[in-house]
Amino acid sequence: MKLKALLLGSAAALIAVSGAHAADAVVAEPEPMDYVKVCDMYGAGFFYIPGTETCLRIAGYAQVEYDYSDYSNGGTSTLAGSTQSGAQVEGRVTFLAQSETDYGTLASFLRLDGSESQVSGANVSTAVDVSNTWISLGNLSMGHREHRAALAALPGGPFDGNDQNLGDAYYIDYTFAANGMSATFGGGATENTPDIGNVYLRLDYAGSMYNLAASITHVGHVGVASPGNGDSEQYYNIWGNITPIEGLTIQGYYNDSSINNSQRWGIGASFAVTDSVSVAGGYFDAQRLEKGYFGQVSWAVTPGLAVTVAAEEKEILGTDETSFRLRVKRSF
Repeated sequence: MKLKALLLGSAAALIAVSGAHAADAVVAEPEPMDYVKVCDMYGAGFFYIPGTETCLRIAGYAQVEYDYSDYSNGGTSTLAGSTQSGAQVEGRVTFLAQSETDYGTLASFLRLDGSESQVSGANVSTAVDVSNTWISLGNLSMGHREHRAALAALPGGPFDGNDQNLGDAYYIDYTFAANGMSATFGGGATENTPDIGNVYLRLDYAGSMYNLAASITHVGHVGVASPGNGDSEQYYNIWGNITPIEGLTIQGYYNDSSINNSQRWGIGASFAVTDSVSVAGGYFDAQRLEKGYFGQVSWAVTPGLAVTVAAEEKEILGTDETSFRLRVKRSF
């Protein structure tokens, strides 16, 4: 009995000691991790930069394009009577960062573009650039981008007849917005002629079935006179679209430049045949420069991938040009 009591006592002691050590053991807790969280404050595609209240969206596309053009008649073009084919690859990545402050939304935008093309045996390439970069705080915006007074082109098509000769510009402007209406007033200098300043006013209205926009730009030439119009010129632009039925959009524009009293206008439409197939077409007329029409069919093969086949017939300075284009675009 004494031996049995001794064994039981020893076992109880060991259990007590083991329990004491277990109670004293330090368990290492995992270090906190910053997981990427979805930010739905500004729409789809944004996420919080870990450790901050800033929302970031990364988007872009990769594009491959093949072109063929046939030139006929005379006019003033040296291409008359010839054909030309080419291929181009193009890529774009955009970064849009936004956050809320006591002064409104703070946003910054950076776009990286690059392309390389080959036209009838001649290699032409452009390096990656950051020409579309801007910062805004509340309704105040500044930076470099497509001219803020420029209005949308005809719906869809890869051929753009809405060339307003405004180009890209360094700018600063302020936007007033309320009840679907907005007014943007600002100025800056165009990219290709740094000594030319401009001031512009743009008005926009967004309705349930239609959208309207108009702008006026005064361009003042510093130290050089513009052709046929002294030391300044004005550009007037009107644009609008309407969606009378679901899937159908009709759009038109009119541009008037005081330089040489030139007018440009166009009208077009796009229609969603199915959820994945759409057609678009239009006519444009740039007085004394070019006029023509285009048509295209686009197929959304799968979300993010689209194939477009387009054709265009136009007259440039008396020379007829017939062009065909195949474009494959992967967006993300």
